[in-house]
Amino acid sequence: MTQYPKTNFIDPPQVTPISLSQRIVPPCSSGKRGFKIGFIGNNETPFAPDDALLIAALQEQGCKVVEVNWHHGIEAALDLDALLMRSAWDLADSPVLAQRFEHYLNSLEQSDIPVFNSARLMLWGLDKFYLRLFREATLPTVYLNAGSSFHPASLAPLNLEQGGHFIIKPRIGCNAVGVEKHDLVGMLESIPRRLRQESLLVQPFEPGVFEGELSMIYIAGRFSHAVLKKPPASEESDLEREFRVQSDYGGTVERFRNPDPAAIALGELLFAKMSELIETTPDYLRVDLIFSQTFGWCLIELSMLEETLYFEEESLAAYRLARHVIQRLLHDEQFNPRISLKLLSPAPQVQAQPEYVFGLNE
Repeated sequence: MTQYPKTNFIDPPQVTPISLSQRIVPPCSSGKRGFKIGFIGNNETPFAPDDALLIAALQEQGCKVVEVNWHHGIEAALDLDALLMRSAWDLADSPVLAQRFEHYLNSLEQSDIPVFNSARLMLWGLDKFYLRLFREATLPTVYLNAGSSFHPASLAPLNLEQGGHFIIKPRIGCNAVGVEKHDLVGMLESIPRRLRQESLLVQPFEPGVFEGELSMIYIAGRFSHAVLKKPPASEESDLEREFRVQSDYGGTVERFRNPDPAAIALGELLFAKMSELIETTPDYLRVDLIFSQTFGWCLIELSMLEETLYFEEESLAAYRLARHVIQRLLHDEQFNPRISLKLLSPAPQVQAQPEYVFGLNE
């Protein structure tokens, strides 16, 4: 395991130990209003793998959870009290689907349907071009626009004369779909071809990924928990082995209870700066970092729309998010303009919930 050097540019926050009584999320009376909440998924994956715990947490408060396919447009959600973006992963399957998904988010933003996270926030984070606003905390990165002419000179920030390997990513994507590792020759061949269809970002390959990608999850504006994701173990050299950490490529996930204080400090700094830039606090956010021997802790992504939040590694996090969702629906009239209408009508009687079979339609 890499020994992380101390970082002097920022003082790490003082972390107060949390007692058991503080960790238990108290029940919320809001369930008496029986909110009907849609989880946004896609044709293949109506629910994300770790949604069972969140569904259970919401149902315990009297809410009903149904699946909503984003391909069916916002008309499929007009009778719902709120939406949570969960597993719209097929947006990465093609540039055409990515564009359709962007239109879907625009439609949500123009509606009065409460969405977690807000459609405005998700539109802001859909294109990883936002990473330029955090350049002091990222690896050297070059952003290329779809349809533009490619000139190798534009890659000068990557110090091509040093050789090595490079990562090409689609700027709109998820789950490492379309992420490639190339040597210099392969990169120069791949970029012009891919630019005909999609915008890209290019970075030097960072071997620190083999030590793990640190994901820090924030819920309701506060740090919740962290996990460490690693690519599959291999006897191959660093340049030949699988580098992607997602389970689709053999990656593993484990709870990480004691992140480096410098990583925690950077995560807090990034969360605060992002909230300031977009003038809102995300309902939930995943901050992905890797450690570079050259640059220290580096931001890989601020994931705010289709991410896994690893409730299976911290089950109480599902209850924290469920409580936050209900509290906002009940008390934040600017977020939920339907509150006044609900308060004028009698609270519906909540029927006993049938046993929910995970993965089946409601």
